[in-house]
Amino acid sequence: MRIAVLAWGSLVWAPANDHGELAMAGEWQDDGPQLPVEFARISSDGRLTLVIVPGYPHLSRVKWAISALEDLDTAIANLARRETNAPIHRIHGIGPDGPVGEPDPATVEAVSAWLAGHSYLDAAIWTGLPPGRRWGPGGWSLEAAIAHLAGLDEATRARAHEYVDRAPRSVDTPVRRALRGLR
Repeated sequence: MRIAVLAWGSLVWAPANDHGELAMAGEWQDDGPQLPVEFARISSDGRLTLVIVPGYPHLSRVKWAISALEDLDTAIANLARRETNAPIHRIHGIGPDGPVGEPDPATVEAVSAWLAGHSYLDAAIWTGLPPGRRWGPGGWSLEAAIAHLAGLDEATRARAHEYVDRAPRSVDTPVRRALRGLR
């Protein structure tokens, strides 16, 4: 089975970390599906990281690479390990038998349409971490993201900007554009 791994954040520039290495059979490709990704998750070190935001109106073209693993469950476990040991149910995908995990229906539709144009691929997987609860009662918004970054100490803010700067150029989001204006 040929499995595409979709990516839009640190997986692209750091396929290996302290938790594991993504098993890839090639380079990242630029013609992935367009998905509603945004800097909408606060990581444990305070950075804003990219996640899919269901229903978000701004779409960005994501990258993809072929997994070196040919078994869907093994590829999912590999991605979960690399993604700081993310729970298996947070790795989403589309396999020969339909959706894997609990992906957003609009994301399933977008990835399914993309897969239909790549007949040599049998499946696609991606990280499905939610924006998270750290945003408080108002939830995530562009204003909340900017306020969060403004409240960080200088070193953490520098790491946060580095993450935003290293994201693929095709990930052109409202938060990224707003941050360009704050430097």
